[in-house]
Amino acid sequence: MVQAHQLPRLREQQRQQSGTALNARRDQSIADTKVTQARSEALPQLSASGNYTRMDEVQRLDFGGQAITMGNLDNYSVTASLSQLLYSGGRVGAALRAAGLAKSHAEWARQETEAAIIRDVSLGFHDLLMAREAVKVSEESVAQLEALVKQTRDKQARGVSSEFELLTAEVKLANEKPLLIRARGNLTVAMEGFRRLLGMDESTFDIEGPLSFRDWKPDVG
Repeated sequence: MVQAHQLPRLREQQRQQSGTALNARRDQSIADTKVTQARSEALPQLSASGNYTRMDEVQRLDFGGQAITMGNLDNYSVTASLSQLLYSGGRVGAALRAAGLAKSHAEWARQETEAAIIRDVSLGFHDLLMAREAVKVSEESVAQLEALVKQTRDKQARGVSSEFELLTAEVKLANEKPLLIRARGNLTVAMEGFRRLLGMDESTFDIEGPLSFRDWKPDVG
């Protein structure tokens, strides 16, 4: 069964899963990380380390018959340090500004990429709807002309229609058939182009949605 795709789902699917969208979000994530790294240089730095030593044996001293143990078998040590950058010659500030600009650019690039994806999917979707409608109109036209040719031929056989009228109907039908072939070819091209745009593996698919006209008048005032 061929699955019918709707425009909102296709747009969101491409916005989330397309390679260009994923790359744009990755670049924005990298830019965000660079901002965090640049800010961290101006923050207090706390470091700590620990050490553990296990002795094979401990020394014992004998004072008047009393044994005194010097040290422990298990030895632990912990050190901590806190540092604060007071002056960097403008290096930290410059790094923050550069990282902020990179973040803004990455965010703008992501938004532009997602807008382009939505635009391309919408255009491809409606181009496919129009191509499909053009085939439907052309098929109906051919069917009507075929019916007209048959009707005119029947009338001529009864002597109520001239040969010229039959010839006229046949010429109209002959002229319409190439238009149907062209419309079907355009539909095939539109479907293949849209499938490639979406990265679909399925060889056949369908779309569903309204093909409506909305009058738009630009505001030139």
